Order: sequence, then structure tokens, then C-alpha cells
Amino acid sequence: MLARVRRALRAVNTAVDRGSQSVGITRQQQSVLLALAAHGGRRVPLADVRAELNMDQATASILLGRLVRGGLLVRERGADRRAADLTLTPKGRSAFRRSLRAIRAEMRSAERRGELAPLNGELALYLRFHFGRSGKA
Repeated sequence: MLARVRRALRAVNTAVDRGSQSVGITRQQQSVLLALAAHGGRRVPLADVRAELNMDQATASILLGRLVRGGLLVRERGADRRAADLTLTPKGRSAFRRSLRAIRAEMRSAERRGELAPLNGELALYLRFHFGRSGKA
């Protein structure tokens, strides 16, 4: 059961990779854009994005540098001079929306191939087995 769930999760990751690559960004960059979009996309504290993605300062700096150079986001000084705020640019919003459409198409293909089926039922069974009836630890 666990092997089937792992294969299904790999199919999800592959869909995200392919969808992101189709618009010229990496999965990690897409994750940053997703985190920004989830927080409204304007003046989002970098600390919030780093916490959501469990990302260290060095990794965040590299990713943000590439996204800024690519014109997908702007980095501005936050209220505290040591902090930074991030805002999606129109180009960034467009790339994010296009990546979502491509990811959705990849997920549909994976579903048609039956690769996601274990996430529909077997994941719930697996969680109940290990964590009890509620599925919570």
C-alpha cells in the first residue's frame, strides 16, 4: 500500500515539475509563486514565505534572486529595515496561472493513467492504519 501511495506522490511531483518547466520555471520557483499567491501576492513578508516553505535563508536568496532577475517578483524593504516584502509582478502572475493550467493538465493525464488512484482511497487507509480512526497523529 505504501509503495502505491509513494508512486502516486511521485506522479504528483512529476506533474508539478512538467507544468512548471512548461513555463520556464522550476518546481521550487513555482512553490514560491504559489506561496505568494496564497498570501495575496502583494507585499508578502519574506519570513512568511520562508516559514511556509521551510526554506533556509541561503536557498531563499538564490531562488528569489532568479525570480527577481526573471521579472516574476519584486523584493522591497519591509516595515522593519531588516525584513523584505515580496510582490508578484504581472509577468509573475501570468507565469503562475499558466503553470497551474499546465500542472492541471498533467494531473488529468496522470489520473487517466490511473497513477493517482492510490491517493483517493489507499492514502486514507494508510493514515488510519498508522494513526488510528481520525487519521491524526
